[in-house]
Amino acid sequence: HCSGPRAWKETEIDFLKQVAIQMGFALNQDILLKQQESLRKQQESEAERARLLNEITSQIRQSLDTDYIFNTAVAETRAALQADRVVVYLFNSAEGRGTIIAESVARGWPTALGSLIANPCFENRYVILYEKGRVKANEDIYKADLSDCHIKQLETFSVKANLMVPIIADGQLQGLLIAHQCSGPRAWTKIEIDFFKQVATQVGVALDQAMLLKQQESLRKQQEAEAERAK
Repeated sequence: HCSGPRAWKETEIDFLKQVAIQMGFALNQDILLKQQESLRKQQESEAERARLLNEITSQIRQSLDTDYIFNTAVAETRAALQADRVVVYLFNSAEGRGTIIAESVARGWPTALGSLIANPCFENRYVILYEKGRVKANEDIYKADLSDCHIKQLETFSVKANLMVPIIADGQLQGLLIAHQCSGPRAWTKIEIDFFKQVATQVGVALDQAMLLKQQESLRKQQEAEAERAK
């Protein structure tokens, strides 16, 4: 009351209390509704990711050709995540040197295909961590405590945020599945990270199958050669 002192009546006090209680009820309903809507969207998003994972898994299992496996994985995963670039980086040596051997990139961004990534930007200690299943999600490369060397390499490809997961096959680290966001920083969600990890796992399974087939084919040829020499 601004015009002067006022003796608040008990009925006025009770009335205002009742109004406040009803506002609290209304807020509770609004909060509950928003929570339910958020949960519904999350469940729909998880269901959609599961459907996409099944589709990607089915496609990469259609062939035992490694180029097909990698190219399918990067193309389908980039579309699912709506990222600016997804690549497969394979190690060429135990020291951490490797090459980007598959890429799907949105129009307007530089290509990274065929690029050799060498020390000291990818040090031995990181290789060991990825062998143990390390997953690295950088929302902003300039706030991620990366080395100057690493940042300069990423700048070459206009990378602002990245997500990296290991590709394990034959019980060993073969390389990394990497997503790049070039248009700006990106907060990778848990659903996106889990989805990306699952795709990398399926790529590893497909590589295991391809390696096994090659081993079997090599053994068959060896046995045929030995049988031919024994004649």
